[in-house]
Parts: sequence; structure tokens; C-alpha cells
Amino acid sequence: MKAVNEHAASLSQVQTRAEVRTAASQRSWSSTERIWVAALVAAVALPGAWQLSRPSFWNDEAATWAISGHSFGDLLHVLSTSGGDRGAALYYCIAFAWIRTFGTSEFAIRSLSLLAASVTMVPFHACARRLVAPPAAWAAGAVFATSAFLLTYARDARTYALAVLFVVLAVWTFLRAVESTSVRDWWIFTVLATLAIYAHWFSALVVLALFVALFGTRPIAQLRRRALTSALALVVITLPIATLVLAGANSGVDWIAPLNADELRATVSQFMGTASPALQVVVAAPLVIGLIASWNGRHASSTPPIVLTWFALPVGLTILISTVKPLLVPRYLIIALPAFALLIGVGLSRLAQGRRLPLAAITLALILLSYGNFWNSSTGNENWRAIVASVGQHANRADTIVVFPSTAVSAFSYYARHDPTLRHRFGPSWPPTRWDTPFTRSIPNATVLRPASLADSRVVWLVVRAPHGRTVTRSVRDSPVLAALRKQLGQHFAKAAIIPPGRATDTVFVVRYSQPTQP
Repeated sequence: MKAVNEHAASLSQVQTRAEVRTAASQRSWSSTERIWVAALVAAVALPGAWQLSRPSFWNDEAATWAISGHSFGDLLHVLSTSGGDRGAALYYCIAFAWIRTFGTSEFAIRSLSLLAASVTMVPFHACARRLVAPPAAWAAGAVFATSAFLLTYARDARTYALAVLFVVLAVWTFLRAVESTSVRDWWIFTVLATLAIYAHWFSALVVLALFVALFGTRPIAQLRRRALTSALALVVITLPIATLVLAGANSGVDWIAPLNADELRATVSQFMGTASPALQVVVAAPLVIGLIASWNGRHASSTPPIVLTWFALPVGLTILISTVKPLLVPRYLIIALPAFALLIGVGLSRLAQGRRLPLAAITLALILLSYGNFWNSSTGNENWRAIVASVGQHANRADTIVVFPSTAVSAFSYYARHDPTLRHRFGPSWPPTRWDTPFTRSIPNATVLRPASLADSRVVWLVVRAPHGRTVTRSVRDSPVLAALRKQLGQHFAKAAIIPPGRATDTVFVVRYSQPTQP
């Protein structure tokens, strides 16, 4: 009898704490909170907008222009033929409307991501105040807004920042649905979760993490039925994404190399905001404390342990799947970054024992340790603007221009169409496209070995994109087609010179072949 009474008292205490937290999270935001969230938005927007158009587009950013910067019919054609691009279909559709409104400059196209990353701070704080105690929520907001991982992709014309926004919105509406008695809230969550998955298919891992957290708490029958209905609807709506992205030779993930230590280290560096092992240990301390606290407190609240599963499941499951089907690309896991920030916030709050001044001091110190790395970060390290300017300055109209592989032609074309010299050409010699041709994956790279223009030219400009590192498969790093092409050109021309600004070790470089050998 005594044990039963103690158990009932314990349940009563848990329920009281849950009710206090729920009531606090549902209160209207105070003026201090509004000012704080506005500061978080500014912390993303201001550094993100600084010289936003200065870096050259890298290959994937130029692909965004080539996919979304033409007609709507061209956009639909790309999405119907390329599995990998279909995995971010929603982003390309939004980018299509964005480009029609604001233009095709680097600043205009990248500003969509910057807006998404900045706006994310609002629903993030709404989630944080529901999931963790106020001191941890405020620390997490500061960590998230100044994350080098977030700020890097806030300046990138790709889907990652938009996916984070939809993921955070999905989590927020999920919390509302769990706490609500309204069926409408579950349908709102289902819609936003669908949008998140169609913005980037890795978002499905976060949605899965939400349901795992909920069902791990053994919800009441009514809540369980509504959650199962939502889950079933999501499976039906989004199953084509997994099927079309992962299957086939044109899946968009066939370039990813098998799981290796380098990619694991790169993933750690992305989240930590630094590649320094010493600084990573410093950041890991509050992360581990946050993980332990979240694990120990998973039954101490009526709110499902979302923070824990939101981070652990996408990261852990991606690594596990990659042992069979390579999928680990660090930037894909940005959808788990908000949970990482929340865990850090919990850890910092525990270290400071809830006291404001120590919490502010150690949070600021942690930010200063890694924030500077944002200014040295780069998503692609490909200076296509300078490459095109160099070729345009020295190439004659009769010269042959080859861009390899064929999918890199969008990056070259983006700048060539405005180059004073190159814009008068129809397009590159290979692939045989116009400067304004929409993105395509249908041109086989092997066809570069057969154009008659190579044998008839006096000068050939070979523009090569050769990704380094172990992220990509050996067939991409050491392309046999590229090796055969360079051998063929070496036999036909007596002289080959690497043209500045590229070098043979760069991701993108130019080789000028001249002085044809005598037959």
C-alpha cells in the first residue's frame, strides 16, 4: 500500500511539473522574449547578408539557377527525370517563383535561403520554450543563431535552409497537436511535415523521430489513433520520394562514397562549428551533458522526448544505413541541427546550474570559440566566376571549349552568358548546349571522347570540375572518361598549360591545349 501511495505521489509530481511547463509554454510571449527573438533573427540575417553576392556560385548553386531559372515546363522536366533533384522538389518550385520576382543574380537567388534561415528563429524559440526550461531555451537560441553550420547554408542557393525552416515548423505543430484535442492540429502538422520532406527528403528522418518519441511514451488511445492516422497519411503522400530518389542509376545519390572515417569527422566538424579536435572536445562537453539529461528526463514530462530523438535518430540512422547504402553527406544532416542546439542549451544550463550570469558567460565563450569559423567556411570552394573570366579573356572564337563533366556546364554557363567575349558564342563546344540551356543529366560524359571538333581545333580549353575528398566515389574522383580525354588531348597537342586562377589540385581548373602535333 505504501509503495502504491509513493508511486501515485510520484506520478502526481510528474503531472504537476508537466502542467507547469505546458502552461508556461502556452503563455503569450513577453516583450523580453519578442526582443530576444528579433535579436536572433538579426544575428542570422546581418552576417548572412554581408557581401552575399561576393563568393562565386559553386556547381550546385548554379544548378539551382539552371533548374528553376527557366520555364515552368523545363522545371517539371528536370523533376520528372532526375531522382536526386526530385528529392528537393519543393525548394525548386519556390525558387522558381522567387527568381521570377527578384531575378537571377547571386544575391537574389541566395536571399531565399537567407530569409528562410532568419525566419526559422521564430518557430525555433516557440519549440524551445515548450521542450526545455527557459534558461536552456535562451542558450539554445544563441547557439543555433550563431552556428557556422546554419550560417554557411543560409548563404547558399540550395534547399538546406528552407528544409530546416519546414522541419522546425513541423516540430512546432507536432507539439501543438500532441497537447491539443483538435484533429485540425494533426492535419496542420501533416501538411507541414509533407512540405518538409518535399523540401529535402532527409527531413523524413526528423518526422520519424517525432513519432518514435511520441509512441515511446505510450500515449492514450485517442492520441495514438490520431498520430497513426497522420503517420499513414505521410507514408502515402511521401513514399514516392524514397522510391524515386534511391532507385535507379539516376538517383542523385550514386556519387556518394561508402562510409568512411573522413566523412564522420567532417560531420562532427559541421555540427561543432570547428575542425579543431581541442575545440570539439569543449563543445562536446555540454552536448554529452544535454544528451544524458534528456535521456534521464524522458519520462519526467508529458511532452515526448523529442529533443533526444530529433538529434540521435537522423544522425544514427543515416550512419547505420550508410554501412549498406552510402548516404552520409554532412550537409544533409542539417535538419538535426536545431536539436543539437537544444541539447547544447540544456548542457550549458546544467553547467551553469540555472544561474543567468554564468550561463550567459559560458554560452558567449562557446559561441566565440566556433563563430569565427563561419567566416572561413565555404560550401563549394569553386570560383567559376574567375574561371569564366580567364577563359573569356584569352580564348578566340575558333577555340574549342570543353566543360567536364556535362553537369558542370550550368556553372560555367551562368557566368559565360554575361561575359563580354563568351556571350557571343552559341555555347560551349561540349556539351553541345546553349548558355541558357536548362539543367539536364541526360548527356553521357563518354560522348566527350567523340566530337570531331577536338581533332580539328588548334586550341582546346578543358574546364574540369573534379571533386576531391572521400565524400564522392572513386569513379567520380578518378573519372576514367576524364583520364581518356586528357590522354587523347595529350596525343593531339604538344603543349598543355594550367591557366590561372586554377591549379591542378583545385576542385575546378582549366587546361589550355595548343600546338597540334603533326599527323
